[in-house]
Amino acid sequence: MNKFLILVVLSLSMLTVVRAQESHVEAKYFKEIDRTVVNSDLIYAINNPSQFLQIQLRGRFVGKGKPAQMPDRLSLEIYSFARDPLYQSDANRRLKVKVDDQVLDFGLLSYSKLDGKGKDEKSKTNPKPLGSNLAFDVSIPEAAQITRSVNKSLLTVEVMSIQDFRLSELRALAAGTDVIMKVGSSVFRLAPVHLEILRQFADAVTAPNLTIIANAAEPAAVAPDVPSDGNNASLADTLKWLKTRLTRDSATKDVVIPRKFEPIDFDTCRISYRVLPLVQHPPNSNSLVYLIREYQLNLADLNPEAVVVSDVTDFATVTMVTRDYQAKIRVFEHANENGMMGVTRGDSLTELAAINLKNKAAALQYQTALVHAINLCQNGR
Repeated sequence: MNKFLILVVLSLSMLTVVRAQESHVEAKYFKEIDRTVVNSDLIYAINNPSQFLQIQLRGRFVGKGKPAQMPDRLSLEIYSFARDPLYQSDANRRLKVKVDDQVLDFGLLSYSKLDGKGKDEKSKTNPKPLGSNLAFDVSIPEAAQITRSVNKSLLTVEVMSIQDFRLSELRALAAGTDVIMKVGSSVFRLAPVHLEILRQFADAVTAPNLTIIANAAEPAAVAPDVPSDGNNASLADTLKWLKTRLTRDSATKDVVIPRKFEPIDFDTCRISYRVLPLVQHPPNSNSLVYLIREYQLNLADLNPEAVVVSDVTDFATVTMVTRDYQAKIRVFEHANENGMMGVTRGDSLTELAAINLKNKAAALQYQTALVHAINLCQNGR
């Protein structure tokens, strides 16, 4: 073998070693919360002229360096880019994954959607969206084939995630040699590099020698005084309980500004409540005033499976979502007259609403009673 061939062989061998050691995860420690956040590389699962779909894994654990216990947050997020929404229907938003000979059913995915900014107003699924200071912006890579035929400004972005992703489920995915995902009518097989991303991410969020329980924990027992499907509480009693607990257990803390939640009408399936800012003016402004929002919704329009609890450390949130993500929740914005509702400044439509509770335990109880009320309203009882 001449020197040139030897050099080529050595170069290829070194390249193989570099590729084998290539990292597909990024870990960053945040001192202010004493957490390490781990994000995976993006997985390009579907890339054709009509759709681009990518997956990303995110996790978080206490401390710096290697994890010493279970991660306190774990998510598998799916981003779809297409001309029109593909997964807005509840029936099209269920995820099943075949891992070798095993099938994992993750059920209904959480959902949010951003319509293309360049679409004609009449074609939007919500012609009267609720304004917000919070928004998400997901960029699409140049490698996406759909950008060659559709202007980026016309694309609809759909963001979905597993609502309760467990480490045991992540480890099961990462251990597979053949992984096929199905969400709605979309079916795709993960490539070898995608499986390597899964494995590296799973290792990055798993503590050494950690015993992982594969089976889900038994649901906590429902307190006897909490209306539920199990105790067949009447609709009247359930609505009364929801109204009382909203007054008693709602939290004033929020990620934006402190707010107070107050019930207005909880006598029928058509309920309403108001959200009052406890801060009159935005920072550094005495001319602008935070508005008071009034939410009006029919419980029969909500999806009981999509009522979820989010624990935000010093408070918890119960989020309600309409069936098929239809904009059926009406929101009125009122002038803030020193904490009192003034004239109506505008109204809008939204697909979701949320209530902040003082802690996770209170939120879980509220979730149970709310789901029971939704089921009663949908069954006409």
